[in-house]
Parts: sequence; C-alpha cells; structure tokens
Amino acid sequence: MVTVNQMLNFASVNRDAFSEVVKIAGADNDDVLIQILEEKTQEIGMLRKQLKILREKLNS
Repeated sequence: MVTVNQMLNFASVNRDAFSEVVKIAGADNDDVLIQILEEKTQEIGMLRKQLKILREKLNS
C-alpha cells in the first residue's frame, strides 16, 4: 500500500509522470489529487524562497 506522503513525494519530484498515472488509473478523485499536488508545489516554492532569504541574511 502506498502512503499519502509517498504519493506526494513522488508527485512533487515527478509531476508529469504523476499526471499520467492519474490519467491511466482513471481515478474519480483525480482533480483532488492534482489540487493537492499543486498546493504542495506552491508550498515547496514558498519554502525555497524563504530558505534563499535566510541564506542571504546569514551571508550578509
């Protein structure tokens, strides 16, 4: 059985492959899965920006 965290980790690293898996599986909740992926992608982007700002502050 695949956990939600495993699925999200795979999806965040392999977005195109994840989208194809959802299409092939024909999941009824594919919109929900894609929405979760988009939210997590945005979170990752925000965290990367915060990390960059913190690194800049540390180096100055």
